[in-house]
Amino acid sequence: MSNVESKDTLIVDGVMFNVEIVTNEGSLVPWKMSDGHGPVRQISRNPAIPKRPGERYLSERGVSGACLYDWQAAITIALRDHWGPGERAASHGLTPHQVAAVAVQADFEYLRAWCNDEWHYVGIVVTHEASGAHRELWGIESNAGDEYLNSVTHDLARECMDAPEYMELIAYQAACFRALAVASQLDTIRALTNENCPTTISALAEAAELLRTLAKRGSNE
Repeated sequence: MSNVESKDTLIVDGVMFNVEIVTNEGSLVPWKMSDGHGPVRQISRNPAIPKRPGERYLSERGVSGACLYDWQAAITIALRDHWGPGERAASHGLTPHQVAAVAVQADFEYLRAWCNDEWHYVGIVVTHEASGAHRELWGIESNAGDEYLNSVTHDLARECMDAPEYMELIAYQAACFRALAVASQLDTIRALTNENCPTTISALAEAAELLRTLAKRGSNE
């Protein structure tokens, strides 16, 4: 299931698109979405399940249980994988263990914020209504910032403009414009045609009107 958080419109190169920000509901959890996190253990609300040494609560025990972050194991991983600001931290006199501790603290706060609903995952859906072309991207952090969200939205809009549905509509609209041009040319030919050729004049008039009707229908689709 999904929930639309916001709707807006976007104009790219003179073309209008509908934009929806949608809650990415489901089983997405950040420590499974990407690497580079400390181990997290989810426990039930059963009070008999103990907190292990080295673990810290990411979320308090509630009706659905709790999440525990293995701080001790995270430090080991951070040292092994060189988490942290690297040379910048070293220049401030931090030891490798201190750098690891800073990185683990940042990871802990990041995951705890998710557990406390301070941020969540969303999807961006961009649609060109006339053609039905649409593109979407999911698993975006809701607190990613307007600059990043705008960049993704524009990229999706341009992908819509490369979609077969959009290209087909553009070709159809071009054919409609061509039909109008030909209709105008037929009117000119009819005006110059000898009045002794009523059948030809009538056929030209009928053809011009038919082209205008087709073009009008096309512009309304």
